[in-house]
Amino acid sequence: MKLLKNIAENFENYLCTVLMTCMVFVLFVQVIARYFFGTGVDWSEEFSRFIFVWLVIWAIPYTSKLGGQIRVTIFLKILPPKIRLVVFMVGEFLWVVFNGLLIYEGFNLVASTFQFPEVSPTVRVNMAWIYMVVPLGFLFCTVRILQWNFANKGAKREEYLKGDMV
Repeated sequence: MKLLKNIAENFENYLCTVLMTCMVFVLFVQVIARYFFGTGVDWSEEFSRFIFVWLVIWAIPYTSKLGGQIRVTIFLKILPPKIRLVVFMVGEFLWVVFNGLLIYEGFNLVASTFQFPEVSPTVRVNMAWIYMVVPLGFLFCTVRILQWNFANKGAKREEYLKGDMV
């Protein structure tokens, strides 16, 4: 049970670590093949591009889990604490709504790509599997935003709003 809890709490961290390791390994093999054998591995560039996209998208929920978002905090700093909380929560609500839109459109994209397959040129995989990262990543992002804001009665949010808000 402890292992499952650890995986659930650190899923994005583990996944990003595995993805980065795979990407570096594939690119390392490509460089070695080109340098020593004078030829490249055909699929390595496309595969590493797909891994990079997955890495970037999965870094978003990881950042959300830590409370990191792109915010203009200068405006929050000058507001009184009660109004600061309201403005902050409106921003979080809009971020969750935006995630909902990306989840919905992402699932539509994945469904249509499964229905009308689009195959990548070199790796020869259905692009729906690559596009799957959009709805999954932003679904996890939404969960992490909600956890960060409401777990332990919003303790992390309150600490953030009282602190320096870097």
